[in-house]
Amino acid sequence: MRFLLIAFCIMLQSSAVLAETQPAPSPDHLKLGYARLQEGKTAEASVEFREALKKNPNEIAALVGLAQALERQYMLSDAIANWKSAILLSPSSTEFRMGLGNSLLSNKQADQALIAFKQAQDLAPRTIPPLLGMGDAYARLNRYAEAQECFERAMGLEPDNPVPTLALGRLAAQQKKVGIAIRQFQAALRIKPDFNEARLALASSYIEIKSYDNAAREAATIIALTPDLADAHETLASALNYLGQHDKAETEYRILLEKNPDNAVYWGNYGWSLYLASKYANAIEASNKALKFNEKLSYVRLNIGLIYAVQGNHDQAFKEYAAALLISDASDIKSAIQDIQDALKKTPGHVVLQQALELLRKSAHR
Repeated sequence: MRFLLIAFCIMLQSSAVLAETQPAPSPDHLKLGYARLQEGKTAEASVEFREALKKNPNEIAALVGLAQALERQYMLSDAIANWKSAILLSPSSTEFRMGLGNSLLSNKQADQALIAFKQAQDLAPRTIPPLLGMGDAYARLNRYAEAQECFERAMGLEPDNPVPTLALGRLAAQQKKVGIAIRQFQAALRIKPDFNEARLALASSYIEIKSYDNAAREAATIIALTPDLADAHETLASALNYLGQHDKAETEYRILLEKNPDNAVYWGNYGWSLYLASKYANAIEASNKALKFNEKLSYVRLNIGLIYAVQGNHDQAFKEYAAALLISDASDIKSAIQDIQDALKKTPGHVVLQQALELLRKSAHR
């Protein structure tokens, strides 16, 4: 009996040694990447996709996942590079060319996006996404007649699809034809009453004509039906800020950030909400978090400059403005000038704000 007991102990020890020396199963980085992407943890998703690509640089699913994660982080140049790599591996993919076109469009490269969308249309001539992409690119290039033709062709291919009607509404909105835009969005909703994108566009048009109560109502309607739709929370927050209900707007951004903790734009817009509520220290903190996730968001750095200027901190304000002007385009500077002018209405004669206004006006004319 004693011999049997000793033998049994030796077997247990041997099993433990084997378990310790057995290599742990390698993580499925691709699966983890898409899980993190679905959770809104885009930075973590990027890490997983990069690990997958270390094992296999030609893993198309990892390239595409990384492109999507980078795009959501507004790291558009890197997203574009990954879409191009995916296309090299699968030249006949319409979806990859559409992804490339969308990233290019977001990166303000409408002419290059148009090429990608046309290539997608050549691959799938009887589908509407390439036509819609082409229309969007033409619209960005201010070629409105060509944009309208693309959207109308898409409508002809799928008369019961509300998306081309939505696109025509957006085109009208871009041309400041807000009344026509609202009618188009309402027409899209008649085709599909639960079409969230059309209702969001309608809410945005109401903001454009300063009908903030209507905008908030439309956004709240969407949230009641689709509580997790991020754009609806952001639109509602924007309307609430215009209505002066900053605490409620902050709540909407906290909801967004809880589910998208590394979204730079949400942090930046949350910071703006806090600024409007005169919570300056918190606003700077939130804005700096935005820059931590994406240092190229020039409007956020311009906002930080404004906050310091409002507080009378000349040196820190001008330090932020100087950094912002290195990466700002004309539209960013124009918006920042308007923000300073709005601040001056509340505190006329504010010395640092006047100096900041002069700085940005000079930069705008260079």
